[in-house]
Amino acid sequence: MGQQECLNLGNQISRCINLSTLYIDLTLCTFFKYKGCEQLADAISKCQFFREINLELMKTNIKKEGATVLGQKISKCQYLCKITLGLQENDIGSDGLSSIIEGISQSKNLEMLTLYLQDNNIGVNDLSQFSLYLKECLKLNFLHLQLSRNKFDKNSLRQLAQGIALSSTLKNLTLIISGNKLDDQSLSELGKVLANSCSIQNITSDFYQFKTSEKQDSGQIQLKEKQSISQTLKILNLDLFASQINQQGLQSLGQELAKCQQLSQLDIDFKSSLIDGQGLSNLAQGLKQIAKLNSLKLNFSNSYCGKYRNKISSFGIEDLAIGISQLLSLQSLNLNLQNNRITSESFIQLGNSISNCSKLVSLTLNASDDTNHPQISNEFYSFMSQVCKCKFLKQMSISRSQRSQCQQINEIKKQVKQLEYLYYLKLAIAEYDIYFRNQSIWYIQFCKIQTLKKAKRLVSYQII
Repeated sequence: MGQQECLNLGNQISRCINLSTLYIDLTLCTFFKYKGCEQLADAISKCQFFREINLELMKTNIKKEGATVLGQKISKCQYLCKITLGLQENDIGSDGLSSIIEGISQSKNLEMLTLYLQDNNIGVNDLSQFSLYLKECLKLNFLHLQLSRNKFDKNSLRQLAQGIALSSTLKNLTLIISGNKLDDQSLSELGKVLANSCSIQNITSDFYQFKTSEKQDSGQIQLKEKQSISQTLKILNLDLFASQINQQGLQSLGQELAKCQQLSQLDIDFKSSLIDGQGLSNLAQGLKQIAKLNSLKLNFSNSYCGKYRNKISSFGIEDLAIGISQLLSLQSLNLNLQNNRITSESFIQLGNSISNCSKLVSLTLNASDDTNHPQISNEFYSFMSQVCKCKFLKQMSISRSQRSQCQQINEIKKQVKQLEYLYYLKLAIAEYDIYFRNQSIWYIQFCKIQTLKKAKRLVSYQII
């Protein structure tokens, strides 16, 4: 987009003085630069009745000058309720961020704020102003910050977290901070400060490749103030991919999660970390105490590209199974244990525990292992015979690297037939399972003819 096109765009916008919503995507428009940003910002300032602005300006070379003028002009739109700014890879620096924050702070009615600030050369002390703004923002209830690959350290993160914790209206927080100068205590520091929040109900954050210390107090997420986040938190999503969180850290995480009795949805990604059986056992001790939990998603898989590997042992699975069996409110369960060498006994025990979750509606379990050659076993039949006791199941996807005998497959079909609410089914058995392969066509006909008579909702199935 050249200078003339920017001018034309600005002129068209400035004529719509009663416009309430604006969405513009100029991603990768490298010719936009400061001049284009200035013309667009000037047009926006003339439409003072905007309630929602979404500007996608990723990699448009606006630099700090463009961000400065954008902040100055946005400040004139005092009726804004929702702001989304995509400023990734623009090298706006400290001055640019300060201008953006100052401009946004004039929107006293702001309820939702999303800022994409990845790769912008933002320095160590540049979050203090944002922290002050958050303290004074009286209506903000949704905050999404993408701060990856800048120059923040743990002190910067603490300043930001303090502002977040002092917000009395904030309910939804997404904080992506990977790729900054954060040491092994950053996870603990963030948890300690956010623990003081009395309003947040939904947290999504990442701690990609964080390494927890061996010290007694390191690697902990603390949620333990008297009137704190533990009394309000309902949804928690944590990305701990390749985090190397140790046994002490998992024990602390489990203990603090147990205090969150309002928690209904929990999603934690431990993919390619260094979690062993004891670590999983420590976490499970806390999970089983969350009485109101109705959705649980845990990823302990190992990827081929990952530098680290989880090593989940049998006794860790045993404690996890015991914990799951006590989650009587659970409606959705998603467990990814791929490439962890789960034994037949552990697999069957998981099935026994799942059968205790009588309200379960959706089940996804990946216990396959690409590193082992599958052996003939009756474990899958034993597992399915237990899982099919969950009579309200509507969706089921099970992956396991084991071969089953032909007669056992026939028994599995009979079990599935009893699930009258089921509408999606995927059973992924070992690719070498010739018995199952030979039965595939017959099984599809079985689903169409036999099961549909009993389970009229079964509309999607896949056999691998």
